[in-house]
Amino acid sequence: MTHLSRLTTRSTANQANPDNCYSQLTVEIKLLSARCKVFHLLQQGPVLRDSNGGSLLNFQEIVRMFGWYALQVRAGMEKIASAALGGKGYEDFLPLYAVQRRWSDRVKEVEVPIFPGYLFCRFDPLDRLVPVLTTPGVSRIVSAGRTPIPVVEEEIEALHRIVHSGLVAEPWPFLSAGCHIAIDRGPLAGLDGVLTRLDGGHRLVVSVSLLQRSVAVQVDRAWVREISNTARPDLLSKAPAFAI
Repeated sequence: MTHLSRLTTRSTANQANPDNCYSQLTVEIKLLSARCKVFHLLQQGPVLRDSNGGSLLNFQEIVRMFGWYALQVRAGMEKIASAALGGKGYEDFLPLYAVQRRWSDRVKEVEVPIFPGYLFCRFDPLDRLVPVLTTPGVSRIVSAGRTPIPVVEEEIEALHRIVHSGLVAEPWPFLSAGCHIAIDRGPLAGLDGVLTRLDGGHRLVVSVSLLQRSVAVQVDRAWVREISNTARPDLLSKAPAFAI
């Protein structure tokens, strides 16, 4: 069965639920568009070159044309799954933060997942998913019905910025409303999210709406500019995602 016929079949099967049908069609049309771009590039020749004569296209560059997806992994196997996906050539992202763990004779700082049980990976969900799903530790792809749903690209970018900012970050209860602010200064300049206060300090809370989870990072109040004090439409509470 071709990808186009699969799309048509799913559309027919979802006619009873127009909203679900629309969201799945939107995702699959975007994926087909990305596949068409890859096919067009491959038709240009076996080796693509840039203006300087360097190689233009490789597996990693093809993968980057597709979105980020959330993978559910078995508890304690996040780092193993991340390393295995990287070994297969996939671009993965496992956000970590530092915590102090106490042993009988010492205290040691270790890095643990911000979102335990999850990591993110770029891949083509219309292609064979066996290499992803057979990765050690990987249980499921976070999906709606049987359609993998991509994570919002801006949310992944915000997580990257936070993890590599050098600021103190930590998991946080999911927030969909509050004082919506933008960061104008500092290492997170350009990001926006919800502002919260704790112990006299200020924290920027950035959420991954698909997972209904958030991360908070300490910020200087002088960096902050208030945008609104209402709920963000893109972070409104959603029904839990299903997995395949």
